[in-house]
Amino acid sequence: MSEILICKSCKSTWGGDRETTISCPDCKESLLPLQISTDVWRSYSQEQKDSIKDKFLDDLKKSEGSLSPYHVMESYMRNMDKNIQTIKSIMIFFTVLWGIFILIAIFSLG
Repeated sequence: MSEILICKSCKSTWGGDRETTISCPDCKESLLPLQISTDVWRSYSQEQKDSIKDKFLDDLKKSEGSLSPYHVMESYMRNMDKNIQTIKSIMIFFTVLWGIFILIAIFSLG
């Protein structure tokens, strides 16, 4: 689903997918989802868009010490994905290593 993402540094908004669009094209900071679809966003006036952006960024500043459950879960899932990728790489390495040892043992016995 395409939705609107906002950069808290430069306050620019971008349409995209929160799973693939992670950094702002302008300043390379992390993008946060406004939880508004791009179709709905296009129907708003510029004043409405500015108001939504300002309210979101104000709420974000107020809750910086205590992140919402959504942001905590998103961070947790990203860290879990990194850990799974690391475990996968380690398993592949040891599988190849054991394969090499088995081949050496077969050729040395034969």
